[in-house]
Amino acid sequence: MKFLIFLLVVISLLTVDHPQVNKIRTDLATLIGQLVESEYSRGQTSKKVYDELAGQFDTFKPREEEYVKAITASPVELYEFYQEFCKHKVFNEKISAYNMRVVCRTIEAHYVDLENEVIRQTRN
Repeated sequence: MKFLIFLLVVISLLTVDHPQVNKIRTDLATLIGQLVESEYSRGQTSKKVYDELAGQFDTFKPREEEYVKAITASPVELYEFYQEFCKHKVFNEKISAYNMRVVCRTIEAHYVDLENEVIRQTRN
């Protein structure tokens, strides 16, 4: 019975056309939109990967740091890098073998999110 009354109150609040109710409804919709947008914003996964790798840049040479910065600029570039150099193990002369393993392990930790982000980006 309590649930039914609660449901009726919620439905009436969503359908009533009153200025204060409309303001609350608009604020709530804006908040939900911002949360969804921040959750699925473009480039978030590649930024996470770069931030994790930046903590290990003391073992990287300056040219390797620049290379990592370039490949983490977008999710698509990071995904293509992973497919070519980590998954298919093609030799990469721009980064040492040890640092390549570090980069590949970091990308693997975020691979599912990266793949989902690339799929969302290519559909739009």
